Amino acid sequence: MTNNTQERFMNAPLRRHQMGSAVVRLLVTALALGASADASLAQDPEVEISWKRSDAISLEGYRFLVWVLVDQQPGRRVSFRVDVTHHGGATGDDYSLFGFRHVGPTRREQVFYWDATDDDLDDDCEWVELRLVPESPGVTASDQPFRIRIVDDDGAAVDCGWGDIPGGGGAPPGGDVGGGPLPPEPESEPEPGPGPEREPEPEPEPEPEPEPEPEPEPEPEPEPEPLPPPEPPTAAFTVTGATCDAGLCRVVTGADVTFTDTSAGTVARRSWDFDVTGGRAPSGATVRYAWSSPGFYEVSLNVAGAGAESTALRVFLVEAADPVGTCEPGPYTLCLRESRYQVRATWTHPDGEVLAGGVVHAGTNDSGLLYFPSRENWEVLVKVLDGCSYNGRDWVFLASATTLEYEVTVTDTTNGETWEYRNEPGTPSPAATDTTAFPGNCDGEPEAASAEPGTTANRPPPWTAVEDTSEGGVVAASPLLLQEGRFEVRMEWSTAEGLEGAARSARPDTVDSGLFWFFEPDNWEVLIKVLDGCWFNGHYWVYAASATDVGLDIAVTDMMTGDVRRYTKSPGLPAPALTDAAAFPNSCRP
Repeated sequence: MTNNTQERFMNAPLRRHQMGSAVVRLLVTALALGASADASLAQDPEVEISWKRSDAISLEGYRFLVWVLVDQQPGRRVSFRVDVTHHGGATGDDYSLFGFRHVGPTRREQVFYWDATDDDLDDDCEWVELRLVPESPGVTASDQPFRIRIVDDDGAAVDCGWGDIPGGGGAPPGGDVGGGPLPPEPESEPEPGPGPEREPEPEPEPEPEPEPEPEPEPEPEPEPEPLPPPEPPTAAFTVTGATCDAGLCRVVTGADVTFTDTSAGTVARRSWDFDVTGGRAPSGATVRYAWSSPGFYEVSLNVAGAGAESTALRVFLVEAADPVGTCEPGPYTLCLRESRYQVRATWTHPDGEVLAGGVVHAGTNDSGLLYFPSRENWEVLVKVLDGCSYNGRDWVFLASATTLEYEVTVTDTTNGETWEYRNEPGTPSPAATDTTAFPGNCDGEPEAASAEPGTTANRPPPWTAVEDTSEGGVVAASPLLLQEGRFEVRMEWSTAEGLEGAARSARPDTVDSGLFWFFEPDNWEVLIKVLDGCWFNGHYWVYAASATDVGLDIAVTDMMTGDVRRYTKSPGLPAPALTDAAAFPNSCRP
């Protein structure tokens, strides 16, 4: 054995010992890294998420906040989801739930926004159940669900039997969960050598592992945006299914028209009015409506919120889908009775100029109004009534509150027959109650003889006007207010047979002009005006015209001075126009 061979043989145990020590160092390092990782996991506590409340009530169209709580700071980002179960016919279209589905390392709460959809469906007894489902390790969720009852604002109230839904809420359970100390590193054992050998050199101490750099602090979660402050609303709506210009929309009977609320600001309540009697006013953001009878209708949307109200208006002309005649409505042409009868008028200015009378955007299938010279100054009330069952004729009733010269023509467009009604200048216009107009328009109905239309023979005496100081007053089911509420008009009617009743004000009116009806809302009977003549003769003027032969008792009251002016006529023949240009002398005084 050479010296080199002997040297290699003698040093072999030492090299094997050094290799074993290297393995030991690797094991120690791995154990240290594992202990460090376990310590890092132990720093993230077990947390529980829960709802702040267990149930709530939500009105349609309203928003509220939904809170998720964490029992302690999680020390990391905690994610979760929300599972929704629908009950009572509820669907995802009935609400919106939006917000972050996680909680930041330093936060103990998260906020959602709940919005209940305001629809126009009568869908009572809907409710939903929300449950939290963790999506991060080390997170549990409370078994307590959050139940929300959706209260419908359409239709009558319904008992939904919600006694099984618990009420109230409570604070979520809490408690800190901590971790233990890091486990000690195991001591390394020396690898045994064969036979007696010299003492091995001591192994160098393993270099300490570098401490991990601290993770940067996470950015704080953004606070939820605050709800916008309430803002007074401004009403507005759009129309689909009708032809509209700046002043008038046109549609035919039976056609569906869609109305959509486009109001600005905070809208807590809304109501629609389609100018018809009876029925419940709808309150949905989008509604549909169809009219069954021709005429003019005023559609209004009223919205309220933030302590204020606002109203938007549009006027609709509804024409017959299957017209009887060929009348075409226009600014100076009024069509009545399913477009069968055409009404036009001319009037003469005091300087001699002949002008066309305009059509007021207010009327029914039977009744209409003409104005001259101003759209706000209604002058002629004209009606074409079906008298076939009575005497086999169609009747024309006409009343005018004017002393101007005018001529009104009524034409049956099915055969071209025309009737004319005139007033001489400077005289109160007589009323026309022509029950003999348009004979032969009622197939199979009897005809009856009557006086010629437009005659002024046997004209009744004029109105009786007195200052009223009596204790009693005229009863009115619904008084009319003119001149921005300063003058109140009440009216009673009576017949020669002893029947009597209180008149009701009709829907359309202006600052100075209004209407009353007695028997049917669509059959207007009296046109009355209170005009400001202070600039001319120091009086307010009262003008009235009745297209009826019943007796009338009219009381006009100045609500500022308390003065009352009373006008009466007996039943019988129709009276001429009332033209009192010397009423209320005290009302013009400052």
